[in-house]
Amino acid sequence: MNHLKSSIAIIAIGSLLFAVGCDNRNETTTPTNRDLNTDRSSTVPTQRDADNTARNRGDGATQNLTPIAQSQSMEHIRLTADIRRAVLDDDRMSMNAQNCKIITSKDGVVTLRGVVNSTAERDAVEAHAARIAGEANVVNQLEVNYD
Repeated sequence: MNHLKSSIAIIAIGSLLFAVGCDNRNETTTPTNRDLNTDRSSTVPTQRDADNTARNRGDGATQNLTPIAQSQSMEHIRLTADIRRAVLDDDRMSMNAQNCKIITSKDGVVTLRGVVNSTAERDAVEAHAARIAGEANVVNQLEVNYD
């Protein structure tokens, strides 16, 4: 009989915890940037979210390297990190340029992919990569956004 009472108590407690876990009436939500950008009553100018989703669809093509192709050797990881740091430290770079893909493959070739705002940015990112990895080791596939 004690075993039956214990089982009933465990089931009751479990059901209570499940019911409390499902109750989201007391949860608060934080507005996202998208929610904040739709508030027209604010006098603070809004910034459009960067969205390269349409351009990134080309990543599925087999000839295009993706970050998954990044070599895991410490030398190649350090090379990629040094190029990224140089791009981030360059005050001339837009957010798009700072977010470009820098991929060092197993053979040590650095591929630059993504969208930048100007040919000057494209050339500057390539120059950083060439200075660090060597000019012969850089493949520049950066696209300029002419919109």
